[in-house]
Amino acid sequence: MMKDMRLLVPLFAGFALMAAAQERLRVEPKPPQPFTITEEGDTGRRAIAVPTATPPGRYTAAVGGESWTLDVAAPAPLAASIHPPVVLLNGYQLRTLTNACPVRSSTSSFGRLQALLEATGRSVLLFDNCRECPNGSIEDCALALKGFLEAQRTQAGEPVREFDLIGHSMGGLVARAYLAGKFPDGWFPPLPHRVRKLALIATPNFGAYTIVPIDTQTRQMLEGAQFQWDLGTWHQGADDLRGADAIAIAGAAHDRRGDGVISLMSASIAFAHERRRTRVLDYCHTSGFALLPFCGFNRTGIAEVDSSDHLTWRILESFLDDRQDWRFAGSDAAEEPWLRDHGVGFGHLHAADDRPLAQRPELTAPTPPASAMVFPFTGLNGQPAPLTIETGFAGGVFPLLLKYGPVVGRVTAARRGAGLEIESGQAVDILGHHLEGAEILANGERLEIVEASNDKLRVWLPEKFFGLVWLELRSPQGSHLVRIMARQPPVGVLRESGQ
Repeated sequence: MMKDMRLLVPLFAGFALMAAAQERLRVEPKPPQPFTITEEGDTGRRAIAVPTATPPGRYTAAVGGESWTLDVAAPAPLAASIHPPVVLLNGYQLRTLTNACPVRSSTSSFGRLQALLEATGRSVLLFDNCRECPNGSIEDCALALKGFLEAQRTQAGEPVREFDLIGHSMGGLVARAYLAGKFPDGWFPPLPHRVRKLALIATPNFGAYTIVPIDTQTRQMLEGAQFQWDLGTWHQGADDLRGADAIAIAGAAHDRRGDGVISLMSASIAFAHERRRTRVLDYCHTSGFALLPFCGFNRTGIAEVDSSDHLTWRILESFLDDRQDWRFAGSDAAEEPWLRDHGVGFGHLHAADDRPLAQRPELTAPTPPASAMVFPFTGLNGQPAPLTIETGFAGGVFPLLLKYGPVVGRVTAARRGAGLEIESGQAVDILGHHLEGAEILANGERLEIVEASNDKLRVWLPEKFFGLVWLELRSPQGSHLVRIMARQPPVGVLRESGQ
């Protein structure tokens, strides 16, 4: 049986839906991202969700004994504006009784935020993970976001040059993973990434303290998960957010230490920016009834903007407009007592040859800056192997690689890009420890060493290296492999000589 269908069209009802929801749709021709059977909001109506980046054309979708034809069009061109389009990324969505990931409007997660943004003359798009990457990993969603952004066009039919991203909860992790190029098949940072502004609202950068690991996404959001370590250390042992202008908004309605789901420590972006970039508001993660034990009866969702008086709106409006009055809304990580007086280490233990010596990365307890941090590592033999170090960190969670032998700490150069990005076609400095006698390889090719000491190597990085570069240090004392981002020199820049 064939039926004409669009992107979200009611299908059928009854107990058979429960089985159908578990079964993947068969689609011809095969699209880049899967089509799924879903539900429209809380209506219970069944529909087929088609990801935004699906190439235009006619598709046939089938499950069980049913089949449908779908005519998929390209996204509508965005209206001309002096402002970049804003993309809202929602957080984790609870499944329905039929195990569907429900597709909803932006009001479900963001209240009136879309309407307020549109009133300022901005185009607003919703990246709904239930439509774009249902049941996928955060890496799957990051890749879907790449396609979502690439599919957008101006009225002239040109690709959109830049976007402002606002992510709530898991949506912020999707945005970070996109910037890092943490995709299902490896690391492929997009060039260019086209993100002008990044706002992370209650994002579990280092996990959530009230979450049940029921699927891939929730397991990736457990406190101290491997996913968070990989994302937090992808670029020279850190995450610089690719130099995007970023801000974090954290909730403190639960004991001034969290929003009922995400701790202030985890929501802070002190790992990448000054502490004033993390704003703390007296809001809950959401206004949902499940958070009543944490936030009480008068709970306000941190992303559920109900009016122009909502402090999250005041921060976002100022931030997107390049004004500075967002600095006066709420408190910041340098003022809020819990953040001001504590920090958390997120560490992994590696041998001299860069092999892990612990089963997994570990978070320390919140620790005053004057006290030593204790990393509760478990050795590969399953025995406790705690390690205590002095750090002095405060204001959030800080990834730290604890490694024996040679260590590459930072790679820098005279000509640099945004964040930690460097420019190739020049001598670059590799700073670290136990570097003397080492050789340096870029993507497997040995580089010329210009100067060498125990804590600094100066090497020549030819201009053919750009994008993600795998930099490996090898010495008789061990090895260390790091990722760096490099850009080619602009046309007309005087090239230096490597001799």
